[in-house]
Amino acid sequence: MEECSRQTAFFHLMSGIFVILRRMNIEIHSDWRQRLRVTLSGYLVTAYADELHHDEQGIEEVCEIMFNTEDRRMSRNAAWVLAHLSPEDKNIYLISRYDELADFAMSPVKHENRGLLFAILIDFPCCPEFRTDLFDFCLHHIADAKMSNSCRSYMIKLATRMCIPYPELASELVLCLEMLPPGLPASVDSARRSALRELKKIGCKIDWKGYIDGTVF
Repeated sequence: MEECSRQTAFFHLMSGIFVILRRMNIEIHSDWRQRLRVTLSGYLVTAYADELHHDEQGIEEVCEIMFNTEDRRMSRNAAWVLAHLSPEDKNIYLISRYDELADFAMSPVKHENRGLLFAILIDFPCCPEFRTDLFDFCLHHIADAKMSNSCRSYMIKLATRMCIPYPELASELVLCLEMLPPGLPASVDSARRSALRELKKIGCKIDWKGYIDGTVF
C-alpha cells in the first residue's frame, strides 16, 4: 500500500514538472516575435540559430513570422536566422517548404529578404522538384545590377546546382555567365568563375576568349 502511494506521488510530481516545462516551452516559443522585432547583431542571429537546432516548433514559428508578418524588420530578421540554421536543420525542417521559399524569393514584395532566401535554398542537397521558373528567374537577374551582390552570387550558385543534370540548361547558363560585362563586383565574379569551373567539369564548352585577363580558370 505504501509502495503504491509512493508511485502515485511520484507520478503526480512528474506530471507537474511536465506541465511546468510545457508552459515554459510555450512561453519561449511565443517570445520569438519580441526577439525578432528589434535590430539584431550577427552574434545574436547565430545564437538564435543554434537555439533552434532540432526545434521543429520554434523553426515553424520563425518561418510563419517571415512569411506573414507586415513588419519588414521582423521578416528580415526571421529570414536571417533561418539562413543561419545548420544544413541538417534546413534539410529536416525546411525542405517541405521549398516551394514556399522559392515563391517568396521570386516575389517582388519584401525584396530585401531575397538574398537570405537564396542562401537558404542553396543549402538543400537537391531540389525536390525542378522549378523552371526559379531557374529562369536566376538567369534573368544574374546580370541585374539593381540586385545586391550577395543575391546575384547566390543565384549563380543555385542556377549552377540546378542545371548540372541538364546539359541544355547548363549550356544556357554558360552563355549567360559569359555575357556578363567586365568589371563585376568581386563576389559576383568569384561566383561566376566557380560556376564555370563546375560547368566545365560536366563537359560544357567554355568560350575562353570571352575573358580579358585569361585567368578565369
